[in-house]
Amino acid sequence: MLEEKRVQVEPHVQSALRSIGSVKRAIRWTDWALSKIPLLCWAGSYLCLFHHQVSWQCAAKMCLFIYVFAVSNAGFGFLINDLGDRTVDRLAGKRNIFNESGMKAGLISLGALLCVMVASACPFILQPGFPFLWALSLLACIAYSLPPLRLKQRGFSGIAVSVVAQSTLPLLLLCSAMGFAIGLESILLICVGSISACTLEIAHQRYDRPSDEGTETSTFAVQLGSNGIDTAYRVILVVDRLAVGLLITLVAVRGLYSLPLGWIGLLLIPLYLTALLVTTARMMRREQIDPWYGSRPWDQRLIHNVLPNICVPITLLVCLSQFSPAWLVLLICFICWRLLLYMGQT
Repeated sequence: MLEEKRVQVEPHVQSALRSIGSVKRAIRWTDWALSKIPLLCWAGSYLCLFHHQVSWQCAAKMCLFIYVFAVSNAGFGFLINDLGDRTVDRLAGKRNIFNESGMKAGLISLGALLCVMVASACPFILQPGFPFLWALSLLACIAYSLPPLRLKQRGFSGIAVSVVAQSTLPLLLLCSAMGFAIGLESILLICVGSISACTLEIAHQRYDRPSDEGTETSTFAVQLGSNGIDTAYRVILVVDRLAVGLLITLVAVRGLYSLPLGWIGLLLIPLYLTALLVTTARMMRREQIDPWYGSRPWDQRLIHNVLPNICVPITLLVCLSQFSPAWLVLLICFICWRLLLYMGQT
């Protein structure tokens, strides 16, 4: 009986996974979900602790902003990029929703995301600065991807606008939506997030450089050449490691003000220092270091991904959960979000 039930259920599970995979590909999930949502989770959670905004209403606002507004905004931005990249992606053999599903289906997906984004922005629209920052965010996405500007083909301008659109402006929008004043703590968090976004963008352009050269796409990596972009990548990785160290320090110190659970933030420090020592030893042996497109040993994954994108958000959400059970909902949402990253890949 159990075997029969298992055989009957499996096709439905496989169908569901395929559907999840189709939706993820349609909104280019894998290009932004790994970094953008954790970024907003740890920044928002930290600032909620710092400003002592720990009520269930605050948790609900943050959940709406991150998992509806920010998700639709990110998906919209990457679909706009696909729209502008139709020709070069076809020449390079890259996946593109407009080439795979047709212009009509792509525009329907774009319109659906825009509707969700507008609806989810309504509760925040009267917050000071929110409409201006949101408009700036949309303009940055369009200027980066679409002609006549199409800044992604203009060297360093493309890197700068991409970082601003994917990290700096979303973090400023988060502060505006939640009513957080811009102070030293928020500036430090924005700097850390922007450095992380810059690292990812340079890593991505470095990886895509051969195909971009083939399609005569003048990205920052193409303009610098192989040796130049390798040097830039090595430098930004060092800066990124220092930025993660700053984030870990801030979380550990802030956690001490959030007793009784705040001490768990201190556990992140030895993890970070151990991984940093191992990575530094690799650098001294002149090993090639690429935590995003290389062999990704444990120390590099820990510093550049696991600590900032998993451990820090979970630590902060656990600290917040002692003030209101509503924060457990955000913690569960975050864990489910991570699980979705590994579902529907086929």
